[in-house]
Amino acid sequence: QAPAADLIESGGDVRARLSDNASARAQYEALLELMDSFEGTDWARRRATAQRKIGGTYEHQGSMDTAMLWYMRALDTLAALDSNAVALERARLLSDLGWLYFRRNELEPARQELEAALVLTTALDAHELAAQIHNRIGGLAWAQGDLATAHHYVEQRLINTQQAGDLAGQASAYNNLGIIAETQGRQDDALAYSQQALAISEQIGNLREAAIAANTSGMALYNAGQPEQARGWFAQAHERATAVRDTYFGMVALLNMSRALARLGRWEETERTVRQSQFIAAQMNLPIVQLAGQTVLAEAALDKGDLEAAVREYHTAHALAADESEEYARFLRVGARIAHARGDVQECERRLGEAESLFDQLQNVPELERTRALRTTLGPPCACSKEHA
Repeated sequence: QAPAADLIESGGDVRARLSDNASARAQYEALLELMDSFEGTDWARRRATAQRKIGGTYEHQGSMDTAMLWYMRALDTLAALDSNAVALERARLLSDLGWLYFRRNELEPARQELEAALVLTTALDAHELAAQIHNRIGGLAWAQGDLATAHHYVEQRLINTQQAGDLAGQASAYNNLGIIAETQGRQDDALAYSQQALAISEQIGNLREAAIAANTSGMALYNAGQPEQARGWFAQAHERATAVRDTYFGMVALLNMSRALARLGRWEETERTVRQSQFIAAQMNLPIVQLAGQTVLAEAALDKGDLEAAVREYHTAHALAADESEEYARFLRVGARIAHARGDVQECERRLGEAESLFDQLQNVPELERTRALRTTLGPPCACSKEHA
């Protein structure tokens, strides 16, 4: 029994590392079927592991709701078992569940699950898993604007992975350090970190981390005023994410590419790329990405002088704007530009102030600087109607 189960599971793991999620899932499902009649705590733990891994294949393909169902199924399996006997698997599951919440932009449940996972791993001295959780908590802190905490956790992850000789972990840590530096406005550092991550990722053949590194390189160049070079890196990020069937990150790369295309004045390509990202976001039930795309389209319409189209795209975005995030702050900033174009100075100032406050709270230096610069670049307001969007 055990050798057959080991063989099937290892086959699934190999396919998962190659990002062949459908084949990996078939192996894990076969493993579940094999173990269905096996009794005992260890077999039940292994059933939970297989359920978690099936959830992971769905998550990597962008099927977040289905992934959540499998993670919850694994939690139910573990709930009936002695907690000490399955503590390590519970920690792995809570870590993956927390990261899924993060990717769905549900930050408070993400924090709860990741902190619970870290408590378990600390008690177990599970250093490799603890390094992964440090990295994920760092990512969560970054999303909440606590960049000092984010840097602390990610740097701890880098130290742990260097000590263990874990190249994949080092690539991930360098990627996150690059993202933090980019948010802080340290674009040279962001580019250096992302290039380190890219070199390691290509050395070990990890296309997913290479995609993240390419995207961060693109963001650093975009923020440095080099949209054409940025567009090239975003295209590479999308290509690599597509190669490993990472639907979520492919969508992120498309969204960022649309921003670079808009900066270049390539309007038709901008709209086409935004619509691609929004189609994926709708399938994944990610309204925040749909909001981001609408904001890009509204801003592009303003840049080419089409106020009517800008208002239309902005009103579509308004129905999606229910969350005080970085994307919501961008939405507010576009609203300020529309109000200015309509001659409503008071409404323009209100929305600019809200956007500025939110970017400041999130410690997003490049976007904060763009928002402040807008005050000086807008010029005198239009003398037309003061009806605002």
